[in-house]
Amino acid sequence: MVAKQILLLFLSDVKVDRDDPTKISAREYGGIGVAETTNESAVRFLLGSDAAASLQLDRIFLFASKKVRGPIYVNEKKKQAYQDAAGRSWTHLAYFYERLRDVMPDIEAISEVIPFDEDMSAADSMGMVLDAAARIQRYIAALPPEEPVVLHADCTGGMRYATMMM
Repeated sequence: MVAKQILLLFLSDVKVDRDDPTKISAREYGGIGVAETTNESAVRFLLGSDAAASLQLDRIFLFASKKVRGPIYVNEKKKQAYQDAAGRSWTHLAYFYERLRDVMPDIEAISEVIPFDEDMSAADSMGMVLDAAARIQRYIAALPPEEPVVLHADCTGGMRYATMMM
């Protein structure tokens, strides 16, 4: 029986290139190519570069702060929105989805966004982490009892402690 593949990640914000505010910062990674978001590199690495042997994710549990659910800004203080070459503005979350659509066309459908308020107290953030754990447990409980599950944790972005506590 093929195991269900689950990914847990805390989404990082998208960085606009300091030298050219019409571009997003990008980095070349060996074996996966160019990544424009921190978490994108981890997801592409997990999925593999060999299409025949690539892993398929069944579910993504994605912590998303207020910032990453909001627009990408060229200038945060002035609330100047980033626009790509086609004149489109993006939220950090939508941009992350768009960057991975080539390898995961159904990424939005398999994602469960867990809203995170970066302004909450440490005690409240623990409650949010417990709520996220309960969501994952509910997902697994709905699977057939004999179905194996593999949980992958991306520790590259966002508030890594939340992912590690999970």
